[in-house]
Amino acid sequence: LQNGITIKGSLTDEITYGLDIDQKVIYLSGEIDQHSGNIFHQKMVAILKFHGYDHEDPITVNVSSYGGDVYSMLSIIDSIQNCPCKVDTIGRGQIMSAAALILASGTGKRYMTENSWVMNHEISTMLAGQSSNIINESAHIQQLQDIFCNLLDKFTKRRKGFWSRKLRHNLYLTAEEAKKLKLIDKIIGT
Repeated sequence: LQNGITIKGSLTDEITYGLDIDQKVIYLSGEIDQHSGNIFHQKMVAILKFHGYDHEDPITVNVSSYGGDVYSMLSIIDSIQNCPCKVDTIGRGQIMSAAALILASGTGKRYMTENSWVMNHEISTMLAGQSSNIINESAHIQQLQDIFCNLLDKFTKRRKGFWSRKLRHNLYLTAEEAKKLKLIDKIIGT
């Protein structure tokens, strides 16, 4: 009991671990770093085990991040796409870079709050070193960019070429614009 309010263990877990097992909610916030993909998958497995692998009710992923590591982003998308139940995504606040593609990857309903912003752009990197390594890295970055645009094509039903052109510069979108481009399905209140 704190300030006259009973605090359940799941509330503490929600704040500490970004997870509400009871309600099947994963909170993806802050930087998406090299560990985020594995941690996300562990949270998803914990929810599935706790609920006896119930496939009826979706898992909800709340996304609020400036983005980060492309490989962790791809790992999180794989977890969402291969989950045995539907995965709803909800974007709140800033949903940028890698987080924007995670938001679009939901297999259930994809929501965004009305005053949130999505930002997408080309994959960025800082290359340095021997010219042969830079050439090799450049080819790999192009592969990743192709994967990025192919996933946007899959999630939005808009052609890869459309996304290649749109992402040459930072693309900032309101909730309404994100809905028109089919990155989300519905705008919700806060």
